[in-house]
Amino acid sequence: MTQINALLQDFLNRNPDIRGARNKGLVNRRALAGYIARKEGASANKIEAIVTALRRVGIEKEEPADLTRLFRGITITTKDKIAVVSLEKSDSTLQKTQKVLSKVSYAKNETLKLVEGSSAIKLYIDEFNLGKIRDIFAANEIRKIQKDIARNKHVFPRDGK
Repeated sequence: MTQINALLQDFLNRNPDIRGARNKGLVNRRALAGYIARKEGASANKIEAIVTALRRVGIEKEEPADLTRLFRGITITTKDKIAVVSLEKSDSTLQKTQKVLSKVSYAKNETLKLVEGSSAIKLYIDEFNLGKIRDIFAANEIRKIQKDIARNKHVFPRDGK
């Protein structure tokens, strides 16, 4: 019988939707036992044992999630009209990226993110700063410019409450 209980617990853990429907009383025990037997490869003569195990397994009372409590501490910000500038990676472009830092105004909450890869450098900037970037870098140093990029930033509280 312990094998049947373990089989049942494992099945319900892997199928939370069925567990929820069972806890709400929406599922016929015998039909669920037949389904579990088929899915788990148990023989047909084990169906009665599974029905008995289903009777013994307590129904879990689900507390309704207090969504306002869950989402109270989460901060979500969005920003659009961001451009991604892909640059050739070379010593000269690395030196020129220092000039970019002086062109972006952090006091005005302007976007600047620099990502250095093995063969390229990517700059994430506000689209209105593209002219400043084009002034700093030569046309042959700019591989690609992607416009109309948006970002979402989600900050979750540390304690998870």
